[in-house]
Amino acid sequence: MATKYSNAAAGNDPNAGGNQRKNMVQACEASLQRLQTDYIDLYWMHIWDQITAARRSDACIRRSRRQGKVLYIGVSTPRRGWPGG
Repeated sequence: MATKYSNAAAGNDPNAGGNQRKNMVQACEASLQRLQTDYIDLYWMHIWDQITAARRSDACIRRSRRQGKVLYIGVSTPRRGWPGG
């Protein structure tokens, strides 16, 4: 099972947009609930927000892997500085 994560419109919540940690964790939890599963086989970042440091997003996704919520990670549009990008 695969799903993507992207920088959604922030609306009234400043933490609900961008590729920063809080938004990514909220998006992952929402995907797990919506898909009715305990883990995601492939979780990928779809769009780079051009603000969040690559190392911060990478660390957050890797934390989700260590927690067993995500098996594999991917990036559709990597930016310079992303490991492997």
